[in-house]
Amino acid sequence: MNINPLEAVGYRQDQLNKIFDAVDTKPIDWLINSGVRRYDIHSKIIFNDTAWKGFFPDGQLLNTIAGNIHTGFQKRFFQEKKAVQGVTSDSDFFIQAGNTVEKVTLSKPKGKLRAGKYILLK
Repeated sequence: MNINPLEAVGYRQDQLNKIFDAVDTKPIDWLINSGVRRYDIHSKIIFNDTAWKGFFPDGQLLNTIAGNIHTGFQKRFFQEKKAVQGVTSDSDFFIQAGNTVEKVTLSKPKGKLRAGKYILLK
């Protein structure tokens, strides 16, 4: 599935749910940020793998609030003592919350999730 990240920023919740249901869960280490930054002046694209940028789906109240105060959130993942750890922060780095990351396999549907493999962020 090819997804244009510049278009996905404006997706509604139902569109994001379709993507979530259509793709397979990647290994946990796929989340680890490399710290690499690249700039393509011709296409005006910045590649920044220092953190995952978070946004709220179009039409959600939190998206409107975050847009009004020009903020968002980001998650950074790194390897620490044989485990992947994470930190969630606001765009100003004022809030810094530690995360744990673990693989979860559901043998039967639970809530809105179908049976399958997932990555749980806590």
